[in-house]
Amino acid sequence: MGIELNLTDQVGQPRCSKCGSVHLRPVSQISATGVVNGYMCVACEHRGSTPIPKKVGVRGEVTIQLIRASDGEVVHQIYDPNVFTDVGRNWLAALISYATFTQSPGVNEPASSKRRYDGVRYMMVGTGTQLETNSVDMLNTPVAYNGAGDYLAQVVAPNELPGSGISAVFQRTYGVNEISMPTTVYISEVGLYPSGIESAPLSPAISTYPPLAYKTFEPVPKTTAFLFAVRWELKF
Repeated sequence: MGIELNLTDQVGQPRCSKCGSVHLRPVSQISATGVVNGYMCVACEHRGSTPIPKKVGVRGEVTIQLIRASDGEVVHQIYDPNVFTDVGRNWLAALISYATFTQSPGVNEPASSKRRYDGVRYMMVGTGTQLETNSVDMLNTPVAYNGAGDYLAQVVAPNELPGSGISAVFQRTYGVNEISMPTTVYISEVGLYPSGIESAPLSPAISTYPPLAYKTFEPVPKTTAFLFAVRWELKF
């Protein structure tokens, strides 16, 4: 294994220096100078000598599928990490915090005692792009997903809790007559949103709705011949 530089991309995501894949596995090997910690790329099996940075906090992975409606075949798939935004971190901190205590010790507090009690409920898609950083506070170019002009689409409930409950999966499949109404729409970004914004109209002033998590990707052409499925897994 030779010395490698620039293991991470512009947003700090570890990537293989040979093929650019984000799917890396930590490995160690014995050398003349001792144990060398590095990585092996799952995609191309390249081995690198740069240790994978340890990350603490919420990690996320997004799977996007373009599915042909006529036979259910997946014609295009994207699987990539996302960025959990500063807004998402603030939301999570408030979600586990109380604003006040109204009950005696040993008695469960009502949800209204917490600073926030709104879980993940919506996704929003767009046709723009921007650098994936923690400071993302809105989609670049949001698009409505139905003829009523709604932008926030509800995820499936109940959501999955895989990995012994240390992950949460949120899913939404947009139908043939959603997003593409009726022309082709090139989707290139998606955001995850909490339910605490439901008191506002679902056809919002978009800038008031910052995402908890954000993902941008190569444009995917959505037409009325296809379903557009998003599976978003947050790992704790």
